[in-house]
This record gives sequence, structure tokens and C-alpha cells, in this order.
Amino acid sequence: MKIIILTTQTLHHTKFVQDILEVCPDIDVILETKSLIPPFDINHSYLELQDDYESNLWFQGALPKIKNFVHSIEVNNINDQECFSFIMNAEPDLIVVFGTSRIRASLINCLARPALNLHGGDPEYYRGLDSHLWSIYHGEYNRLVTSLHEVSAALDAGAILNKRPVKLTPAMELFQLRAANTDCCCSLVIDAIKQYQKEGSWNAQAQKQTGRYYSFMPTVLKEVCVKKFKGYMTP
Repeated sequence: MKIIILTTQTLHHTKFVQDILEVCPDIDVILETKSLIPPFDINHSYLELQDDYESNLWFQGALPKIKNFVHSIEVNNINDQECFSFIMNAEPDLIVVFGTSRIRASLINCLARPALNLHGGDPEYYRGLDSHLWSIYHGEYNRLVTSLHEVSAALDAGAILNKRPVKLTPAMELFQLRAANTDCCCSLVIDAIKQYQKEGSWNAQAQKQTGRYYSFMPTVLKEVCVKKFKGYMTP
């Protein structure tokens, strides 16, 4: 089974690719190198703690690169012609999108099979960026789920294969949430791969409602989320 993963170079994406390789060794990765830059500050100190935590949790303090252990190419934008040509030549059985910019309809319409997207949140309530943070900000901790859905022209609106709650542990802090979300991402995709290998398809249900779109969360609101999440996890 041939899989192409569309993603970016981060620690949690590196962990994801490693885990998928264990169940499907025929993988290529397309790495998007240009990221969106918001017109306001989104930095926060918890993000540094997040990287340190993941590096120690998964890689014994190292900072491995995806390109060092799996065949990959880099593109400026995931919708570039280079990405399209690579996919067409590779003829993958499955395409998985994890953390890239929005896939345009021009690329979606040319794919032989639906691509699957990992969304850190429930797209029927929170679409777009920083969905888990916005869930925390609004006090909706039941929306801390990870979703696997088909890529569609409408953002985060494709039919859903599965949703899985992010595992929260006592005294957990916000900088640990991305790692827990990554565990969900890995299990969701591995389950979908196994189903596809067995049945040649997967079960997906159309979304019942369209969630509100959210953009980047600014720094000042991230500070609110850090405090809210800590209070929720340590009552």
C-alpha cells in the first residue's frame, strides 16, 4: 500500500510519520515549507515547553528531521505544481494531510481517491486553526477530540471517518496537549489504513453541521487558555 503524507517539519509530525511507517513502510512525504504569518503576535512561552517536552518524550532530547528517515520532497506551498506532479507520478493508494495550509479545489479535483485530513478538534463545532485552544477558551473541554475526515473544497467540511477524544491525564498542562493529540492522530490513521487494506474502502459520515471558523489565537488569549486548562486539570 502506497501512502503520501502532506505535512510540515515539526516534532509531532515527525513522530506521526515514524508511527505510520511501522504499519506501512511504503511512504513518501511532501513537506510544505512556507507557513502563514498572522498580522499579530501568536507566540507564547508554553510553545517552547511543548517542543522540549515532545523532544524528551519521543526522541531522547533530539530534534530529528523527517527527511532523514523517509523519502520526501519540499514545496513552498502544498498546492504548488511540484506537489501535484509528484502525487500523480507516485499514484498513491492513500493521501493523508496533517497540518498544511488549505488544500485548494484544483488539487482535490485531480486526485484519484479522496485524501484524508487530520483535524485537531471537532469540525462540526470548530473549523480552521487552533481548534483545541478555542475549545479551551470557550470552556468546551468535551470538544477536545481529534477528527479524521475526507478533504473537501469547503474547509474542514469533509465526511468524517472517526473522532477520538484526546486522552487527558491528571495535572496535565497545556504544553502536553499536542503530544496527546498526536497519539490520537496516529491511532486514527492506523485504524483507517487497516480498514482500507482489509476492505478497500472506509466508512465516512457526512457532517451534520458546519462548525464556526476560527483563525490563529493571539498571545493574550493563549495565556488565558494556559490558566484555564491548568485549572480544569487540577481542580
